[in-house]
Order: sequence, then structure tokens, then C-alpha cells
Amino acid sequence: DLSYVKEVEVKRNDAHSQWVWGAVTTTGRAFHDLKLLWEARHREDEYLGYLLNAYIAAGNAVRCACAGELYMDVGTLDGYHQALNFLRKQSPIREQAA
Repeated sequence: DLSYVKEVEVKRNDAHSQWVWGAVTTTGRAFHDLKLLWEARHREDEYLGYLLNAYIAAGNAVRCACAGELYMDVGTLDGYHQALNFLRKQSPIREQAA
């Protein structure tokens, strides 16, 4: 079930949504349009979310699929360890027979 994105809330403590985005897929054309927009904005968008907001404001559609139950920021050491521990609990590594 795909929904339209109205705004990407970038690094906000007062976010209105519980959803966290983690992956992006797009057509080559839309990716090229995003690159042109990024260059027109003097490459000042530190995060993709800011660029997507500008893309939406320019009248382009961005859609999302809401999925998942848990978010861990694997871009941080703590989040990476949380993810490893979570995965270990989900499917323990089987020891190989010697």
C-alpha cells in the first residue's frame, strides 16, 4: 500500500510521525531530476530529506510504503551493536560441527 509523502521530517525531536525512512528507490529520470535540483540549490542539502522536501514543494510526487516495527540507527556504533544483538536473538548462529 503506497501513500504520498507530504514532508520528510529531518532530525526533528518534535516529529509528527513515528515512521522513519530507511531506503529509497526511484526511476533514473527522477534521480536525475533530484541531482539537477540539488545542484540548483548549490548542493547545500546536508540530508536527502531536505532535498526530497524541495522536490515535493516543486510539485513532484514522492510515495512511501510503511513497513517494519523497529528502527535502529546502524550508522552509529551503539545502533550497530543494538542491531547485532537483535539479530542474534532472532536467529542464533549455529555452531559448525567440528
